[in-house]
Amino acid sequence: MIVPSFGIAQTDLGNILKATTTKRSHFNNFISSNFYEERLICDESNDQRLIKFDKKSKIKDSGIHFIEMNHSLNVQTSIEEFEVVRDLLKDMIGLEFDDKGKTRKLTIDDFILNQDYYCVK
Repeated sequence: MIVPSFGIAQTDLGNILKATTTKRSHFNNFISSNFYEERLICDESNDQRLIKFDKKSKIKDSGIHFIEMNHSLNVQTSIEEFEVVRDLLKDMIGLEFDDKGKTRKLTIDDFILNQDYYCVK
């Protein structure tokens, strides 16, 4: 996350930038107000970055999405969650992405997948 030096992020843990270059303003405002005491700054030109979502996909617009899942006997790992993430990636790889006027297709390199710390084996 990108924050000014207000004590929210420790400078010895990495570089602190003046403004995030990855989040659109509406998403940044949510993250900033809920996790960074409204101090996370957004580069407003991020709003010019758009994905043309497929109407058949589970995800149809940008933002935070909740996908309810059924789990059975999984405490730390879940094949069901893997399958949902795999299917979402299959839906989104190849979608048209407008990056501030430069149009291209999304690739696997455009995604960051995060795993819960306690599930790492």
